[in-house]
Amino acid sequence: MTMQKIILETKRLKLKYLSIEMANAIHLNSLDEDTRLFIPDEVFETEAIATEVIEHLSQFYADKNGPLVYAICLSDETVIGYVQAVPMRNAWELGYQVAKPYRNQGYAREAVQLFLPWILQELQLEQIEAVCLAENKASVHVLKACGFKYLGQFNTLYQGQEAVVEKYVYTTHSQGEHV
Repeated sequence: MTMQKIILETKRLKLKYLSIEMANAIHLNSLDEDTRLFIPDEVFETEAIATEVIEHLSQFYADKNGPLVYAICLSDETVIGYVQAVPMRNAWELGYQVAKPYRNQGYAREAVQLFLPWILQELQLEQIEAVCLAENKASVHVLKACGFKYLGQFNTLYQGQEAVVEKYVYTTHSQGEHV
């Protein structure tokens, strides 16, 4: 089922349901060295793999029990990345990716700031967590700019490898303080 509905939008961006028509862009957007380093399980080596992943993820929109992944599109419909809420143990975790040609232009920050209030309301949550590699300074910057509170740094398995990660939390109570 193709769902091209716009969830949220600003002058520059649209957050949309994933659709099969986005598979090639999602595949190509996932292939850069930073995605391979920081989120290797979200590298889709072929368009066919991206299509399978989109078909799988699309089933979660109705029941909201699994990962909720939305395309980040420019106002001209160009798919530049995604933003997501993923259930992890007893919490939900935020994730996002912006393709290399579109980085350092404020798109990740803008998409996350747009997404947070909406997804918290959709899932009836008061908070959402985020974890990233400590060395991923761009992601750390986005989280801080979006009002996430730093909870600490620790060693853990991340993407199947021992790594130093930083953990953050965003709560509805902290919105006015940081955003």
